[in-house]
Amino acid sequence: MEKYIFIFLLCLISTANVDIDKYRKDCLERHNYYRSLHQAGKVKSDQILEKAAMEVSDLLAFKIKDLVHTEVKMNGDYVGQNLYMCYGISETIGSDCVNMWYGEVDVYDFNNQGFSMETRHFTQVVWKSVKKIGLGVSCDNQQRCYVVCHYYPSGNNEGQYYNNVFPKDGKVYIDDSHDDEKDNTYTSGSSSTSYESSTTYEGSSSTTKYSSTSSNNISSESGSSSTSSDPLLEKFREDILTRHNYYRKKHQVGNLKRDSKLEKIAQNSADIMKSTNNWYFTEEKYKGQYIGQNLFWSWGISYGYGIVDTWYNDGLNYDYDNQGWYSQTAQFTQLIWKSTKKIGCGVGCNGYECYGVCVYYPVGNMGDFSENVFPSK
Repeated sequence: MEKYIFIFLLCLISTANVDIDKYRKDCLERHNYYRSLHQAGKVKSDQILEKAAMEVSDLLAFKIKDLVHTEVKMNGDYVGQNLYMCYGISETIGSDCVNMWYGEVDVYDFNNQGFSMETRHFTQVVWKSVKKIGLGVSCDNQQRCYVVCHYYPSGNNEGQYYNNVFPKDGKVYIDDSHDDEKDNTYTSGSSSTSYESSTTYEGSSSTTKYSSTSSNNISSESGSSSTSSDPLLEKFREDILTRHNYYRKKHQVGNLKRDSKLEKIAQNSADIMKSTNNWYFTEEKYKGQYIGQNLFWSWGISYGYGIVDTWYNDGLNYDYDNQGWYSQTAQFTQLIWKSTKKIGCGVGCNGYECYGVCVYYPVGNMGDFSENVFPSK
């Protein structure tokens, strides 16, 4: 069984009716935007792939109740598959998932190409020979929403990376040594096109154990929490800080700095969430004042920037002409809140099920929004 890591974020919005047509449209447009950056042609939606993805997302949401890789075939060939999970449906879930997958580009080595657990979602998104995709979204009664995206022909085929994954600099590197490139002629999905699927998982959702060989995971089989001396946690915190300051600069506000006391508060909150398997908002104060909080849940931790990207994407539709606190955009406004100066983050994991929090001082989302939240340049 292949091993996977998945990330999903706390979306502070109630589950609404799944607008699958909108999500599919957003997902397709986002794929084609990123593919255009990497010299890959546009993909099209395929009803057969969509049907298969919907059946898999239903399976994950209502039977397996976990993110599990499935094997799906179309025209006798395996299709590619990217998964995503979100707590609570959001209007931007169709683009959020693609943004998360694409975020792995920051660590992809175009000079030493090949399959990597850390970048497999990105390479599937921009894989040149992929022609069609299909999206499925299903939400259970606990407001956990499962997203499945299928790709045909499949990407991430060994020996074909140099001919399918290109950098953004406009240069296309063709490696002639890879002569096993197969003909990826696509047989258009029609009413006669069929698919088959099989799901590989172990036991029930309550007993299933997963692991990962990724060296960038902040997790522990024993369930012990990471400490400040953990180099992986340090990298994770640095990634989060760097990504915060990247977005803050775009919105004309100053950089944040890490604070050890805030990190201790955040780690205590993460450990409580880990021990209770539930969300927890700390009531601890910093210098006698309340602090801001953004929470997340992840199936293993790879990169802090992906978490910040999802918080930031909550603000894509923020109304700067009618500013104020909204549950849909609260994580975004805290992220770029001008008067916030310090940040601390913590993670606590039970195996590969990880809870985390970033805390902020001074607190955001309180006071005059027009003086703290500015449009991007």
